[in-house]
Amino acid sequence: KTVLEAKVQETQAAFDESSAAFRARKMTLADAAKEVIAAKATLADKEKNQRQGDAAHEEAREEKETLETALAQEFCRLRDGEIEGEEVKTAYDKLASLASKLGLEDSLITALPASMMKKPSERGSFDAMVVAQLE
Repeated sequence: KTVLEAKVQETQAAFDESSAAFRARKMTLADAAKEVIAAKATLADKEKNQRQGDAAHEEAREEKETLETALAQEFCRLRDGEIEGEEVKTAYDKLASLASKLGLEDSLITALPASMMKKPSERGSFDAMVVAQLE
């Protein structure tokens, strides 16, 4: 009987030790699960920020492309005097709508119509300076 009681006590001690280890591991698992949930929330937030950044980047890229196209087409045609009549007004209107996005000084924006709509041979030194500044 003493041997069985000793075995019961030994088994009970092992069980208590295993139960304590189980509870400790269960707490560790719960903490790890909380960290995973927090990491997933952080990841979702970072992915959202990335999508917003990508959208802003795409918008900026498109705006840059639009400006480069306008400079390569309308500006060059106006600067070089390659167009006449109504085409000059149409080309300038396209260019003027983009000029405000460039952050140019108000005085330069005010001087642009008169300078850009003249043929190169008709431009004075001020007009040439305005065209050069826009370029």
